[in-house]
Amino acid sequence: MLFKNVIRTLRKKWMQLTAIGIIIILSSLTYTMMFYGLSGIEEPTETYLSDYSQEDFSVEFLNMVTESESSNPKVLALLQQGIYSLSDIKRADSALFYTLMNDRKTAFEKVYEDFSLELRESKIVNFEFYPVQADEASADDATGSISSDGSDSPGAADAKSHKALLIKDSERINRSFIEEGRKPSDDGEIALNKIYADKNSIKIGDSLSIGEKSYQITDFVLMPDYTLPMFGYFAYSLVSYLISIPISVVVLKGLMDVFATEYGVVLPLEFKPVHIVIGLLMLILIFFTGTMVSRRKIGKIELQEALKTYGE
Repeated sequence: MLFKNVIRTLRKKWMQLTAIGIIIILSSLTYTMMFYGLSGIEEPTETYLSDYSQEDFSVEFLNMVTESESSNPKVLALLQQGIYSLSDIKRADSALFYTLMNDRKTAFEKVYEDFSLELRESKIVNFEFYPVQADEASADDATGSISSDGSDSPGAADAKSHKALLIKDSERINRSFIEEGRKPSDDGEIALNKIYADKNSIKIGDSLSIGEKSYQITDFVLMPDYTLPMFGYFAYSLVSYLISIPISVVVLKGLMDVFATEYGVVLPLEFKPVHIVIGLLMLILIFFTGTMVSRRKIGKIELQEALKTYGE
């Protein structure tokens, strides 16, 4: 008897049950894809951040001399010359600048004993990028040259204005990850972000001029505090000690390529047009089924009201 009631109920409410089944299947599919997709990213990301010591937080010092620092005779002499900011002090006396930074770092660590600081030197520059066309490069120049001052540059007419963040490499915190090539070993060498290099047809071994100085490109690099847009609202495409703005989605894709090779991350499935079409068809089916069910219920209610009225 119970079995017959179940069959009768299934026959009467097959549309509602079908709609509920489709919703359950779609919800389960979405949850499963999201779970495995995020799990595939989270574990290798955490490993990468741990291996290369991503910062837990950053501290920004005031770009000015404090009252206690002004008692230093060297600082006082610079103040009398009209040099008040730390950036100006660094240009005038770099040794004094690093002394002041070390004193501030020591004072901070005395108050917060569980934390450790490391100076992170960087600056933003704007420069004109003049790409060298492949057919204009010298046949005996295997490395090529990219000029940023426009002088004697065959691609001057195609100059592009680039914004870059120059970053000095760290020793303990936010250590650089070498994707390809070797780490710069002297002041005449520089590392770039591979995505920036690919977009501007730059190769390892090329030279890049910024202002009046030329640098040889020795490697492609990632840094944990600048190459993960998921941890901030704004993303810079790391040009290593050079960063260009902004390509968060492309940067993340480049990171996933690194994770796939270095940490064995499994990339989540990509949605293709056929998946989108199937999803839309399912939504239409659910909407149509729900509409039909609602109309049947409304019809039954109207019929019951009519019978009740007729009976009266």
